[in-house]
Amino acid sequence: IKILEQQNDRKALADASYKLGSAYIQIGKFPEAKEQINNALKIHEELSDKVAIGMDLLRLAAIESNLSNYEKSVELSTKALEINKAIANQKGIADAYRQIGVVQQWQDKYDEALKNIQNALDIYEGINDKEGITKCHNTVGGIYWRKGNLDEAMEEYNKAFSVAEALNKKSLMSDILGNMGLIYWNQGDSEKALEYYEKSNVIAREIEFKSGESINLFNMAILNMEGGEFEEAQELYQKS
Repeated sequence: IKILEQQNDRKALADASYKLGSAYIQIGKFPEAKEQINNALKIHEELSDKVAIGMDLLRLAAIESNLSNYEKSVELSTKALEINKAIANQKGIADAYRQIGVVQQWQDKYDEALKNIQNALDIYEGINDKEGITKCHNTVGGIYWRKGNLDEAMEEYNKAFSVAEALNKKSLMSDILGNMGLIYWNQGDSEKALEYYEKSNVIAREIEFKSGESINLFNMAILNMEGGEFEEAQELYQKS
């Protein structure tokens, strides 16, 4: 980035900041991510790059949702939706609908969330965006889980995982496997839950997905505690 600043290559600098911010999101460093994405947004606005502006806003929306700032996240996603509609960017429109739906599930607005995720899914299927499709199924699985519909949730997670595995999207695979572990846990199958959390954690360690690894270890610690494996539970707690 310092070299690009010296060269005054504004577009390359913005792209580098965006990529660095995205990497910070991956490892859970949200303040650093926010700084880099805001740097990218400022330059993209100077360049009037509407597609990139929409992407920046959605990255910022994801950061705000991870920080539990849900209203801010929806506000940023709605701005991105408007921009992408104005330039008829179908992927950007779908991404914005999906991000809004993701946040709405955390706000317990399940019907609205499902509507927005379906809007996104319809577009992703129309443009054959496999990664978008798997993310939608993963989110719908989470909504069904929150509503207590465990069988429907697992069905959606299986759909999501099959596509993620075919694409070799490791972060998605890890996330979905962890979600499956939660379903088994809720169904009272602690052994199966531990198996899936461990599968998720193997991938999380491989790609240095720190936040995912921490969640898996914490959940595994609780499961071991419930099973009377106190030393193992304590070790997992310390690692998480």
